[in-house]
Amino acid sequence: MKIYQKFIITFSLVILIIIFLGLIITQIFQQIDTQVTLLNDDIVPGEISMLETTATMAILGLEIQEFIATNELKHMEQAKQAITKIISNVELHTLHETHIGKQERKNAEDMEKRAKNIIALAERIFKLQQEADHEKIRITQHQMHAQVEELRTIFAEHVSIHIAELNETIIKLDNLRINGMYTVWITIFCTILLLIIIGISLTRTIIKPINYLSQIFQRISVGKLNNNIDSIGKDEIGQLLQVLEIASTNLREMVEDIVQVSQGLASDNSQLRPQIEYQGDFTQIQNALEIAVTKLTDATTKNKVQDWLKTGQAQLNEKISGEQEITILAKNIITFLTTYVGATVGLFYLSKNSNLCLVASYAYITNDKIPNKFAIGEGLVGQAALEHKVLFRNHSAAEYTNIIQSGLATTVPSYVIILPFLYENKVKGVIEIGVSEKLTEMQRNFLELIMPNIGVVINTAESRNKMQILLKQSQQQSEELQLKQKEMLQSNEELQSQSEELQSQSEEMQSQQEELRQTNEI
Repeated sequence: MKIYQKFIITFSLVILIIIFLGLIITQIFQQIDTQVTLLNDDIVPGEISMLETTATMAILGLEIQEFIATNELKHMEQAKQAITKIISNVELHTLHETHIGKQERKNAEDMEKRAKNIIALAERIFKLQQEADHEKIRITQHQMHAQVEELRTIFAEHVSIHIAELNETIIKLDNLRINGMYTVWITIFCTILLLIIIGISLTRTIIKPINYLSQIFQRISVGKLNNNIDSIGKDEIGQLLQVLEIASTNLREMVEDIVQVSQGLASDNSQLRPQIEYQGDFTQIQNALEIAVTKLTDATTKNKVQDWLKTGQAQLNEKISGEQEITILAKNIITFLTTYVGATVGLFYLSKNSNLCLVASYAYITNDKIPNKFAIGEGLVGQAALEHKVLFRNHSAAEYTNIIQSGLATTVPSYVIILPFLYENKVKGVIEIGVSEKLTEMQRNFLELIMPNIGVVINTAESRNKMQILLKQSQQQSEELQLKQKEMLQSNEELQSQSEELQSQSEEMQSQQEELRQTNEI
């Protein structure tokens, strides 16, 4: 049952009870009003009219006696006024005697008739007084007195009846007042009791589920999403709990999905994707996760590419390290490049005297139909060297001879890439690589990336080769110079020996000359 239906039923019940009690109270007050109306309209006015009639008849008797005694007109006038008042009171009393029944009305009509007879006798006395018939006046006065006494007696009895009715009405009013008080108190008690019952019912059907709902929200607010929510009833709160359970389940699944994707991101697993359907504003989380996975994938791909490029450069550096003869160096380079990019054949050309000469190859069988030397600008090899530009070419079987052979098969490469390598903008050579499948962008980038390094290495090797040649020439010249120096030393020694010999001969000649001179002097 819905909450608003509970409220409608509860308050409808309260309204019905209040209406029922209100009807009872209304009926009691209607009875009180009836009794009060009876007092105001019948009993009290009738009682007053009878008392006034009795008093007026006494006044009428006195005025008649005074008129008979004095024959003054004022007494007759006052008597007539009393008669008029008596007639009015009697008619009023007859009019108000409607609450007992036909007998009471009959008695009232009888009293009215008697009063009118008395008035008729009084008027007759007035007339006889004018005629001065004292005997008839005495008889009529006696009759009038007798009827007045009879009417007074009837009035006294009737007043007693009215007093009894008045007492009975007062008792009824008192009982009705007590019943009304009891009814009001019972109404207040029942209303309070009903409100207490309603409060307890609302507490059980609304407050308790709301407290339970608040506890669930508090657990969710602190991140506790694994809640076993029990649905209480099928009202709005029960529906709200069902919706909350669905929302809690969705949040838990989203958190688990986010954790799974995050762990995949942390472990560089870019294959993980959000597995559940995100709705509403939560699609922003899904978009963010997908963007993060995409960026991780791109970064991982870039890292793998960079790792592959760096690994290739490092391995190539190992292959070309040390002082290697240029043909061996070329062989190592073309072998490594061909195998590293997964190619099927490779050729290495060096620039010599404006020609490109094949000095090394991988899985290549020489063919008389394919030259081993190209001039700059001749063929694709010469054109790549001339333009300083990488050239791509794909061949069909009819366009190319079989250049790769094994004991079981011969192969024609479908794709060829021709890369010139330079040093200081001067072509040092060309590398030609043939593959059965088209090279990837990463493989092409690697080949283009290492061409400058190969140019430096080849230039270094050539410089080293030239230096070795110059060094050999220098060593030969040094050996020849040393030989000449040795021959010169021998010549010097011979000359010195001859000089000493000449000097010795000179000294002998001087000695002979001195002897000769001395001899001459003697």
